[in-house]
Amino acid sequence: MLNGTTIWQTETDGTILSALNKTPDGGYIIGTLAQSKTVPIFIQDDVTRVNYQPTFTKFSPEQTTSTPPVGSLALLEPRFDCPNNLALFVTGGNGRVEFRIAGLRDWGNTNIFSVPTYQSNGTTFTLEARENGQVVSRTFTTACGTTPPPVPPPVTPPVTPPNPLPSVYTVSTPLYNCTTGQLTARTSGGDGSGEEFRIVGLRDWDRNPFFTVPAWQLTNTIFTIEARLRSGRSATADFTTACQPALPTPPVVTPPDRLTPTSIGNVALDCSTGELLVNASPGGIQLPLEYRIPGLADWQLSNRFVVPTWQRNGTNFDVSVRQGTLIMSRTFTTNCTNAARIASPELRTNWQVEVLGNPVKDQVHVRITGATGQALRFQLTDISGRLIEGRAIETAREIEEQQFGLERVGAGMLLLQTTSNGQAKTMKVLKQ
Repeated sequence: MLNGTTIWQTETDGTILSALNKTPDGGYIIGTLAQSKTVPIFIQDDVTRVNYQPTFTKFSPEQTTSTPPVGSLALLEPRFDCPNNLALFVTGGNGRVEFRIAGLRDWGNTNIFSVPTYQSNGTTFTLEARENGQVVSRTFTTACGTTPPPVPPPVTPPVTPPNPLPSVYTVSTPLYNCTTGQLTARTSGGDGSGEEFRIVGLRDWDRNPFFTVPAWQLTNTIFTIEARLRSGRSATADFTTACQPALPTPPVVTPPDRLTPTSIGNVALDCSTGELLVNASPGGIQLPLEYRIPGLADWQLSNRFVVPTWQRNGTNFDVSVRQGTLIMSRTFTTNCTNAARIASPELRTNWQVEVLGNPVKDQVHVRITGATGQALRFQLTDISGRLIEGRAIETAREIEEQQFGLERVGAGMLLLQTTSNGQAKTMKVLKQ
């Protein structure tokens, strides 16, 4: 029995009938009739008796999948499962289809491709499919960036300690020995970039912190100590020389029973140079001798002094020698008649002082003439008498020129006093 809906039927030679019927389960039955004997068969729900032997072939649904209609092969929109899986789909065609994506995989039967993570966003691929030699293609651009990336775990940044504030750069109280005139500048708060020091009137900028104060400035002289770093920072401080507080307290020494007292011997004066030499004999104490002549120098280890020309005749000097706590003194009177002639009024009044450029700005430039070979003393003060700078020259040249820095001096009237052979001349200088 051929039961079902007739899809088609045909008569081949007028005696043979073939028919294709669809069964209720989705399969198909093909029946062919060959002449044999009279049997009943069902064709389109009618019973016909023909003298043919029927032959039946049954196809199950799995074996009889309907043949799709033949059309043009085309690639559909692919499905992209971020970030790696890309599936291709086609429409049309009636045969085996192969797929390819250049850069991912060559031709193959599977339509699933694996996309590297670094190409999962913003990368354009060419999708290809082929069937029986026919190749179709289309482009597709990955777009996983629209999906928020996973939030990474919070990372606590390392705590950077705040930069310490730079220390204050200052000039400290210097070390000062009034006996030798040795002054050592000191600072605090430096940054290690290198230091330079200057004391106007003693020395210009240098890396050496040591200065030598002249004998006549050992006490009651104000110096401005300047220091600067290579990094640009600078500092200043004023220092007044004072000998008595700076002298160390001599140790208490119990003198022996038979102490030979300190004695002052000969005092010799060279009338041509003014050099005065004090000879003294030490006592029994193992301590150095110190010498002093008021008006020439305070206590010092050297026994040599220089007497100005105008004091080399008829001037009384108190000569003192000290050893520990023992002090011996005597009076010495100069007696150089030639020196008196050298210091004649005509010579003393012949030298001149000239300020080159007045008013001034950053420095005072002074010229002295007519004082060849004489000692010169300079004192630059403000109108109140505060010493700005002091300077001494033992032997002046024919034309002696000196410069005094005024970088740290405010505007106003200044006084420059020059002394030679007991004569003093004062010039007014206007600082702008």
